[in-house]
Amino acid sequence: MNDTTASALVQKDILVSQEEMSFFFKSKKDELGNMVKRDTVKLNVPIPTWDGIVTALNDDDTGKIAQFLVSLVQSEIYLEARSQVNDKEPFTQADLDVAALRLIALATRPVSERKGSAISEDLWKQFEEDYCAVMASALSDKTEKQIKLGAELMVKKFAPVREKKQLIATLRGYLQQWYASTGAKEDLQPIYDYLDSRAQTLLTSEVTPKTFDI
Repeated sequence: MNDTTASALVQKDILVSQEEMSFFFKSKKDELGNMVKRDTVKLNVPIPTWDGIVTALNDDDTGKIAQFLVSLVQSEIYLEARSQVNDKEPFTQADLDVAALRLIALATRPVSERKGSAISEDLWKQFEEDYCAVMASALSDKTEKQIKLGAELMVKKFAPVREKKQLIATLRGYLQQWYASTGAKEDLQPIYDYLDSRAQTLLTSEVTPKTFDI
C-alpha cells in the first residue's frame, strides 16, 4: 500500500463511519395461512460524519445537499409542532412553544423521543393488537374495553391524559408488564423504549395530578 492509497483510506474513514443497523419485519400469513416472519436483517450502513457532511456541502455546486438537509430539519420541526398540537385542543398560534422548535432543543431531546417520531403507523397498530392480546390474559380483573382504552392512550403517546400522573404511572406499570410477557419484544422494543421514556418525562413534569377511571 503506497502513501496515496493509505491517505485515501484514512480520508474515507474520516468522512464516513460504519453503523450496524437492524431491520425488523412483522409476522404475516403465507399462502397456506400460516404465520411466518422474515428473519431480522443486520447491515453495516455507511453514515457520513460531520466532516463528511461539510465536505459534501463544499463540493456540491448545485445546492441540492443543503436543500436536502434543510428538508430533514423541517420534518423534525413539523413533528415536534405536531406533537404539541396533538396534546392540546383547541390549539392556536399563541399555544405554540417556539423554544421547543429551536435546533438546540431538537438536538438535545432524549434519543427515545426522537425515535418515537419515526415509528411507523403499522408498528403502532401491531403494538396495539399485541398489547390487547397479551394483557387480556395478564389483567384478569380488567374488561376488554378497559384494556383497549389503555392501549389507545399509549398509541396516542399519553396525550389525552398527560396531566393525570396517577393514570400515567398505572399505564406505565401495565406497559412494563406487557413487555415482560410479549413474544414480540424484538419488533416492538422501539415502541416500549419510547413510551417508557415518555411516561417518565410526563411523571417528572410540573403538572397537577388528576384522577381518571380506567
